[in-house]
Formats: sequence, C-alpha cells, structure tokens
Amino acid sequence: MTSESDRLEALTDSVAEERARVDDTIKQIHDRLTPGQLIDEVLRHGGEPARKALGELGRTVAAHPIPALLMGAAVVWLAVETRPRDKTQSADTA
Repeated sequence: MTSESDRLEALTDSVAEERARVDDTIKQIHDRLTPGQLIDEVLRHGGEPARKALGELGRTVAAHPIPALLMGAAVVWLAVETRPRDKTQSADTA
C-alpha cells in the first residue's frame, strides 16, 4: 500500500514541478511580448519593408487621427468584451 501512496506522491510532485516549469515559460514569453519589443522584432526581422510599413502607418495615423482613435477604441473594446468573465460577474449582469 505504501508503494502506491509513494507513487502517487511522486506523481503529484512531478506534476507540480512541470506546472512550475510551464508557468516560468509562459512568464518569459509574456515578458518578451511588450509592444516595444514586438516592434523591435518586426523591424529587425522584417528589414526595410517593415520600416516602410510602420512609417506609412505612422503617417496615416497622423493624417487621420480621429479614425485611428476610433479603431483603437474598437480594438480595446473587443479585447475587453472577449476576455473570460467570472461567474459572479455573469450572475450580476444577468
């Protein structure tokens, strides 16, 4: 009987260690995905076409700030509305 409980404890420990490794990997990926770092990566790997595209995007936003603001607000709204909600929030709004 102790061998089964020992195996169960070892398996539980193994799962906990794997979870910790996965959490660490996710944190490292999250830390690398800041907007500034993403732009740097695009510029580094995309070369001149990426620079031109970002420059054109900047000029378009400068020329048409209101539509750009509305599109940004729509993206934020979409992100907020599509995220999972707590059950308590769902019960309050229903």
